[in-house]
Amino acid sequence: MKYFKPDFWNKKDSIISLMLIPLSFLWIFFSFLINLFKKEKKIDVPVICIGNIYLGGTGKTPLALKVSDLLRGLGKKPAIIKKYYKKTS
Repeated sequence: MKYFKPDFWNKKDSIISLMLIPLSFLWIFFSFLINLFKKEKKIDVPVICIGNIYLGGTGKTPLALKVSDLLRGLGKKPAIIKKYYKKTS
């Protein structure tokens, strides 16, 4: 597979992109503060996370089911936890 550089990488900075720079610094600052005060939770069980940045059609569910079947075959008791997108309740 051959990868290509996006065209916008070669474009000059626009006024809008320059105006958004201060907002990006604010975003970075507040993200840092949130992570600074966030408590990390420790759990006693191993976790396998299957995911990516795409919402659907990339094969995450079949992969999770296959991993679950493999773990059951090894005598483990896997649990699948799924976070739903646009859940209505």
